[in-house]
Amino acid sequence: MLLRKFILSNSWFRAAAAVALIQQILVASGTFLLGDITTRLPSEGISWTRSLALLFCMAISGSLLFYFMNIFSLRAQHLAVKKFLSSYFDNTFDRPFFWRNSDERKKRHDMMCREAQDAIQEGSCFFLDVWTTGWNILLNTVSVVLVIGTQSGAVIIAAGIISSLIVHFASERISKNAIDEMEDQNQLNSHLASSWDNLTLGNSLSFNLWKKRFFLLQANSNNSAEKSLSTREMVLSSGNFITSSAIVASVLVQAWLNQSSITAVIALFAMLPRTMQINMHVQVIHSYWAGWQRMRERLSLASECLSEFPETGLNEYININAIQITGTTVLAAGIENSATSLESKRDRNSIYKVAEILERVRAFESGRLTIRGENGAGKSVLLTALKEKLSGKAFYLPAHHSLELPGLIAGNSHGEKAIAALDALADEDSDVNVLLLDEWDANLSPENRSLMSSKIERIAQKKLVIEVRHNQDSLSSVPSYA
Repeated sequence: MLLRKFILSNSWFRAAAAVALIQQILVASGTFLLGDITTRLPSEGISWTRSLALLFCMAISGSLLFYFMNIFSLRAQHLAVKKFLSSYFDNTFDRPFFWRNSDERKKRHDMMCREAQDAIQEGSCFFLDVWTTGWNILLNTVSVVLVIGTQSGAVIIAAGIISSLIVHFASERISKNAIDEMEDQNQLNSHLASSWDNLTLGNSLSFNLWKKRFFLLQANSNNSAEKSLSTREMVLSSGNFITSSAIVASVLVQAWLNQSSITAVIALFAMLPRTMQINMHVQVIHSYWAGWQRMRERLSLASECLSEFPETGLNEYININAIQITGTTVLAAGIENSATSLESKRDRNSIYKVAEILERVRAFESGRLTIRGENGAGKSVLLTALKEKLSGKAFYLPAHHSLELPGLIAGNSHGEKAIAALDALADEDSDVNVLLLDEWDANLSPENRSLMSSKIERIAQKKLVIEVRHNQDSLSSVPSYA
């Protein structure tokens, strides 16, 4: 699994796992010392050396080691999320052609912002809990066997096997109910995503239909959750009842058979609470199995954030015949001549036509080129295709964005954002030598539009500017050479 490497190969996770192992060794040592002190009590009395050792094992494992394990676990979560985000940044950076792709955004960006980070953090806790519980069962079973003999160990193992078989035979039903619960919850969450429009716009017809469906989906989700929990807990409770009864009965039988030996009887009853705790931890391991099914689904879904992007190309309609190019005479004519047949939505030759346009663009170090045409002709798509080819040599500025720019503060207007972007890109020392401006004049006042156009003219004396205008009336300010 792709995301597992961020968790299990995490240095802080390994540190937390090491502390957890030391903690469980001390807990198991305390179990053995408690049994040893109890069995020696009738004949030797209290051993202060063993008592101090017991105090050390229990106190340190439940305080200092527990503290460090939690701190390391938290740092492991933070480091795993940091590694994941770094990989997401590297994998997603400079993919301009997918910027408008809502499917890819939902698959990657939206998942990264919410579910993926939560899944990684919960996965880190999950794996550490499984590790800790597993060692607790193993080491404490050894301690109990050393104190009261192999018969009790055999009973614990047999109880674990019986409990495992019970859960195994019910695992398919548990998994199915868990999947049904997740699907119903996803349907409810999907419906909640449409709440804003149905609530704020105040249309009674839409709101009443939306609310009716919401309560129906909520009821389905609640029923699925209750059914899933009921099935899972019924299975675990049944297994716990059978195994707990077997363990207690075994201890009572052994005590009855060894009633002539007060030491053996004391040891049996002294180890009974720990034996029952081991049995409970076996039940916890079984619940982890059901939890693992859900965790695996979540991590697999989150891994889509880092999946390979599909092959890039002109996946949207670009009709160059419906696009006019204005600007520098030679530049405009050269690009028009190289792009006349760029018409088909799925024509793979379109990719090479964009490459021809790119070669024309690279031949000029400065100038201003304006692309205009009807809505849907593919003007913006052409800009993103050029950005993908030019990569770091170009800066793509869309009409509406959340780009970080120098000098911006919260609450800046659209015009202030656009002006700040041009001021930052006007620097001659910048590696950017091509500016791709997509409808930069949208929602601008006439004054700001004129100011922006003047700034673009100055920049175009040193860099190449390729722009798409939103306001067709403002195109008269750019001389046409078509």
